[in-house]
Amino acid sequence: MRHFNTSYPYSGFFIAEDGNPNVYNFIVPHNLRSGLVCIKGEKVEFRILNRENIKTLVNWRNDPEVAYWATGGDPKYEFRSEEEANRDLSWHMENSSMLDGYQFAIFTHDGKFIGTADYREVDHVKRSCTVGITIGDQNYWEKGYGTDALSVLAEYLFNRLNLRRIQLDTWSGNDRAIKSYKKCGFQVEGILKENEFVNGKYYDTVIMGLLKSHWKGSSAETPL
Repeated sequence: MRHFNTSYPYSGFFIAEDGNPNVYNFIVPHNLRSGLVCIKGEKVEFRILNRENIKTLVNWRNDPEVAYWATGGDPKYEFRSEEEANRDLSWHMENSSMLDGYQFAIFTHDGKFIGTADYREVDHVKRSCTVGITIGDQNYWEKGYGTDALSVLAEYLFNRLNLRRIQLDTWSGNDRAIKSYKKCGFQVEGILKENEFVNGKYYDTVIMGLLKSHWKGSSAETPL
């Protein structure tokens, strides 16, 4: 049986910051904010983001190459300062509910912070959500780390949050990402023609999804 690393089993309840048990308010417990390992895969492990990660996050956010492949150079993906990033993280730490969405830090097993994984737009009626993976450290591109991180995230969402469908999207020129998504089992479900404008050229938005019933599983495990 896999377990999420919390004060109480996920199937029971968490303890909110005020110390009162709340079945529905799945606030991240204080002991998870110390960078402890939450979930492990073959190549990566998920940890809770903390302030030690801020400078690296800002460097990735402001790296033109990372931004290009992550967003297709979307001008709305604007420059961020450390002050802004600290403010965002403070809000994230105080308000994030793991039932409604969350962002994990991606680490290698030897402790190298290499990216982030998130899920958002959780619909508890349809049991679906949108996911995203960013490998910010370019030394770990095209080496299977992003694919493993996406597999770990899918494992968590399907087997711990009991979702039945996850989706993502990218621009059609991002062949490396599309190949990785397909390797994890995602299928192209829709195309928005010429919906992306990248470096003076129009590209399609590629919408991809994965059903739990089509999920082959992974080696991801959550330690006691």
